[in-house]
Amino acid sequence: MGAFGSFGGGNHVYGQMTNKDPVVFVHGYTGSAVRFVDQMNWLKMKGYDDTTLYATTYGYWTGSGTIQPTIECRYIKTIRILIQAVHLFTNRPVNVISFSMGGAVSRKAIMGGVCVETGEDLGPPLTGIISNYIGIAGVMHGALFCDNYPFTSICNKINGMRCNNNFMIDINSKINYEGRRSFVIESTGDQVVGFQACGAHPSEFVGASIIRLDGFAHVDTYLKSFDLQYAIISGQM
Repeated sequence: MGAFGSFGGGNHVYGQMTNKDPVVFVHGYTGSAVRFVDQMNWLKMKGYDDTTLYATTYGYWTGSGTIQPTIECRYIKTIRILIQAVHLFTNRPVNVISFSMGGAVSRKAIMGGVCVETGEDLGPPLTGIISNYIGIAGVMHGALFCDNYPFTSICNKINGMRCNNNFMIDINSKINYEGRRSFVIESTGDQVVGFQACGAHPSEFVGASIIRLDGFAHVDTYLKSFDLQYAIISGQM
């Protein structure tokens, strides 16, 4: 994938405390760590550096991009291990910023418990090591996309993005586990996850503070909210 299949770490010494709480970014469907390079560079202008900004890529590499046929348990484990490793490496609580399907993946990674398709036990929640959790245009109950493409593998009834499937029921079966504070950034103009789908606002979840933007498309909800995201992780809001 090249240099940005993952990033983070820099020249930091394991276990020494960084000057800021680190950020772990979690990409969505067909995405990769490359999604966050612009934001990484933007945050570096705000005082962050390679020791405090982290991302990795999960899924299958096709030669031109990634694909995630389902929300596999091994993707969850990848993100869970990254969060734990960053916490130990920086000796700080972690901020998690997730986009799109990364919302579902990251919430299960933090929640722990049993994977719905394999029965594998991930372990206890990571709530205590998460400072701020931000879900942007997140798949938290399902996605409008799956109403239009119901037979796509990622829209299956067990561990896909179909509304209120087994995976979605699982990540919403408990509340207030995402971190010390949790936020949702959603948009009325999102036509991928949707603003009205799954009998609710599909990017919202119980316990999160809701920030609603007007008219932004799915990707723009992420791209146009850098200031909001920074305000949250820096404690300005």
